[in-house]
Amino acid sequence: MTSSTASILEISGLSVALDLPGTVRRVVTDVALTVHRRKITCLIGESGSGKSVTSSAIMQLLPSGLRIDGGRVLLDGHDMASATPEDLATLRGRVVSMVFQEPLTALNPVMRVGTQIGEMLAIHRPEMSARAREARILELLGDVHLPDPPQIMRAFPHQLSGGQRQRVVIAMALALEPALIIADEPTTALDVTTQAQILHLFRELMTRHDSGVLLITHDFGVVAEVADFVYVMQNGRVVEHGAADAVLERAEHPYTKSLIAAVPGFRFRPELPVADTALVRAEGLDLTYVTRSFTSAKREIKALDQVSFHIDPGETLGVVGESGSGKSTLAKVLMLFEKPDAGTMTVFGREIGSLRGKALNDYRAGVQMVFQDPFKSLNPRRRVGHSLTEGPMANGVSRSEALARALDLLDRVGLPAEAMGRFPHEFSGGQRQRICIARALAMKPRIVVADEAVSALDVSVQAQVLELFETLKRELGFAMLFITHDLRVASNICDRLIVMHRGRVVETGLTRDVFTNPGHAYTEELIRAIPGGLAMRTQGVLAEQP
Repeated sequence: MTSSTASILEISGLSVALDLPGTVRRVVTDVALTVHRRKITCLIGESGSGKSVTSSAIMQLLPSGLRIDGGRVLLDGHDMASATPEDLATLRGRVVSMVFQEPLTALNPVMRVGTQIGEMLAIHRPEMSARAREARILELLGDVHLPDPPQIMRAFPHQLSGGQRQRVVIAMALALEPALIIADEPTTALDVTTQAQILHLFRELMTRHDSGVLLITHDFGVVAEVADFVYVMQNGRVVEHGAADAVLERAEHPYTKSLIAAVPGFRFRPELPVADTALVRAEGLDLTYVTRSFTSAKREIKALDQVSFHIDPGETLGVVGESGSGKSTLAKVLMLFEKPDAGTMTVFGREIGSLRGKALNDYRAGVQMVFQDPFKSLNPRRRVGHSLTEGPMANGVSRSEALARALDLLDRVGLPAEAMGRFPHEFSGGQRQRICIARALAMKPRIVVADEAVSALDVSVQAQVLELFETLKRELGFAMLFITHDLRVASNICDRLIVMHRGRVVETGLTRDVFTNPGHAYTEELIRAIPGGLAMRTQGVLAEQP
């Protein structure tokens, strides 16, 4: 009988090479790693450390140009490195399955959820009848705690929330009860409560199905929450490994220590003096989205429900809440991308509900936005210099002044002047976000709206970008509306917070007060859901800025 904690995956001496014209470069070198049944092993490191390449090598899903250059990958007794295509077709799904970071791209948008899960069952279990497949699909959707499995089974991916889609992908991964589940950053873009649910779900399902989990992440907060064992990767090598508690409490390698130190904790800002006049004052904002299905059934979603707030000069107002709480809708209203059904908003001393033409252009020059995904928000066919100078020149700034402003901003965000001639794909994710920040500041705005601007970044890069925001805000004097689902991040940069839930503001106040003495049950739920434990989260109070 197989031991419940026997090893499922044993990697020894794994190396992966990238074939380049005239040369070969190793992107993974001499990796050794073990995953046990009923245990969660976390593979942690920053972007480019080799985590995802290692997981792809296990599944034999390496992209063109990459190849295994040495070592062994034993999966439940099967040598994956020498497996034939026929062997792999059998092993994938039955023995090993994968949960990808972005469920919307992992799911077929034109197939119903039940059909996609059923397709896997039909291929690997052809003996199952249609009735048995449907019963299994409903069982799997119930296992991952999705509400109303029959309705979810008939839904298309776009009709589900991000957390629900991720649960569907997990259900697909569990369909054949594989020995190993590889989860590649499965919670990075999820709000804190959904993230907590997904992490706890992995442990519950792992025990129930006698599987092991290889969880790939860049966040030691996630490691502290669920990991049994940890492997730390840097530049394609494992630099430290061991039991999770031992690595967290007694890390030895400087890189491991830097990752732990970069996990944002509660660090409350000193209180700002009360301003005489607010830059933004909104009262009673209402906005309802009305959609119709293919059957013309009408559906109404209350995105904003009597929302009131204000932003003072030089202040960072944080907006926190789960996906669907109305955070991004609030940003769109402030940017005038959406018009509220009711309520008033006064910005820079004037009511903005009826701005048109040049007045609207002037307003948008003063209120700039930094989006969540820096790659999607930069034109891939335009060089950085074009992106930084286009806005100012369209608003009457001379070419020479726009170029000088762009070079100054690149220096401020820590990028060299030669970046002006390069394309977005030539930069890392953190560098691209710095370019987006520079582009927003090129308009000399009085308000910057940052919508999940650091949520997809590694924790160390995230810390750098947060520090950059703070430095630039202090030097240039703009105010910020900072939207995030990560309360740890919010405590580091926000002076005040508003907590949103289902379109309503359920709590508002100084950041310290909201976290240390929450007045609403929903706020308490968000705080409890933060991964990592209180010891990692509480790091004192920020000193006064000079």
